[in-house]
Amino acid sequence: MLNEKMIKREIIERFQSTADEISERYRLELERSFPQYRSEAGTGLLQAIESAGRKYQKAENAGETGPLEWIWLSFLRSSLLDDAPCYRIDLYDAKGRLSEGEYAEMWDYSYVFQPYYEIEKKIMDLAERQNRLKPCEINDILSRISVSFRKTADRQIIQIFHSIHLELVPMAAEGKSLKIMLGDYMDEAELIDEVWYGEMEERSLER
Repeated sequence: MLNEKMIKREIIERFQSTADEISERYRLELERSFPQYRSEAGTGLLQAIESAGRKYQKAENAGETGPLEWIWLSFLRSSLLDDAPCYRIDLYDAKGRLSEGEYAEMWDYSYVFQPYYEIEKKIMDLAERQNRLKPCEINDILSRISVSFRKTADRQIIQIFHSIHLELVPMAAEGKSLKIMLGDYMDEAELIDEVWYGEMEERSLER
């Protein structure tokens, strides 16, 4: 029984090591190609935010919500399982997630996650050659890989927001700031940027 446990542990470690090596190669390639992709990604993200903003503006004009103060970008974990990784963009007034209205758009960021599916296929192919690993153990390995890709995506998204920062200024309400949050849908999130009303005018004066 002890030998069986040792063999099982060795197999899991070998699988994890193989998965980590493949994942790292893809991650480095994503980092290298990102500067060329950033502009395109920024355009797509800005378009999605502006689309949600039009819905929000209509509701604000109708008195259904207050001035815009929050933009939440939330990763939908279920989208990874659906082979369509994406983030959800939600706009809120001062109440944040307690706001009653829903003004949202989806943003496809499969650019980062596409290699995950290639790794998943390679791991599943390896798993089919032996019968010692349980499905839950394989899923644990794949889950660890998906977290790695998610961290890469978050780092890139922060850079993308910084590149479109000034283009979000017109959405900030007079006398208020527009706070940008990044995290999981209906879960933890962190403040990654803050846009201030009149920011462009202030920068122009500084010049």
